[in-house]
Amino acid sequence: MLKQADENRIARQAKVKELSRQSALNPIKEQVVVSNINLIPIFLGSKALQCGPFLLDSSRGNVALINGLTPKTQKVTLLTGADNFNRVMVEWMVERSDYPGFYGLEYIKRNGKAILNVEPIRRNMDQRRALGSFDCLKIN
Repeated sequence: MLKQADENRIARQAKVKELSRQSALNPIKEQVVVSNINLIPIFLGSKALQCGPFLLDSSRGNVALINGLTPKTQKVTLLTGADNFNRVMVEWMVERSDYPGFYGLEYIKRNGKAILNVEPIRRNMDQRRALGSFDCLKIN
């Protein structure tokens, strides 16, 4: 029994070592997280975007307004390196106006197209998970 556990542990360690070697040879992407950045280049060069029922407004510069509300958190990740706004991910936590709680929003821009993924944050893990994905359109 103990010999079996040792063999399993050694096999797991070998697998982890092989996976880390492969990831070192083939880096997936370079990510740069920035904190204070102007959002207009990220929003397809527009001051506002409509993504389904969500209006994203960048008129305040470095903080987005989502349906007129200031998000509690904002994280901007440049997926292809510094000063390259072609592949960007922005994550927000925004209070819900229709029900107590928060929305988790993930804005992804790549190849000139933008989408917004939205998930109502659950109060406990037994609740059903709900996800929404919306295409974003420029508003001038």
